[in-house]
Amino acid sequence: MNKDKIILFDLDGTLLNTNELIIKSFQHTLKKVLDLEMSSEDLTPYFGETLQTTLRRFDKNKVDEMIQVYRQYNQQKHDELVKPFPKVKETLLRLNNLGCRLGIITSKSKKMCIKGLDLFQLTDLFDVIVAMEDTKHHKPSPDPILKAMEKLKLQQKNDIYYVGDSPFDIIAARSAGIVPIGVKWSERFEEIKELEPLLINSISDIEDIVSKSNTKIAK
Repeated sequence: MNKDKIILFDLDGTLLNTNELIIKSFQHTLKKVLDLEMSSEDLTPYFGETLQTTLRRFDKNKVDEMIQVYRQYNQQKHDELVKPFPKVKETLLRLNNLGCRLGIITSKSKKMCIKGLDLFQLTDLFDVIVAMEDTKHHKPSPDPILKAMEKLKLQQKNDIYYVGDSPFDIIAARSAGIVPIGVKWSERFEEIKELEPLLINSISDIEDIVSKSNTKIAK
């Protein structure tokens, strides 16, 4: 492996397990502002959207208020509820040491993205970070991926992979002309399987895929 290998990752639900934090933040916000109670099953289909997009589904007139409530709760509970998925840090370190260029593409704010990466000393492992503020259009649009490629000054699309836990990630990668990889630990895994990307059981399987050796494909 070398610098010709580019591996881009989604953050929430892919590298960091923020599922509980996201669910509780939405539940707190919707209850406080709209007196609406939602189960985790009700909210999971919105994973992968920007915060604004999801909240607009519930009340377009109270989006700003809900964003404020959500972010306050989310920041307060962040360090308590967020943790990396198994083997994330050691895999990123190995890929980095092997010369792969790594990137993050997320629909969350850059501030909260960096907060999560910093919590587990991951920030310096990435060559590029594209967050919500960096593009007008968000996943499933390919624009965030194309922005990352622009920042990396890439002239071709060979040997570029995007790893994600949402159908939006898979669609965005394909639209950008790069290789999509879905993760088996996704809350939306059944939807991802229908899109037929490469599939992995563990983040460490990335090493096998990018080196073109046999990888354990999730069934």
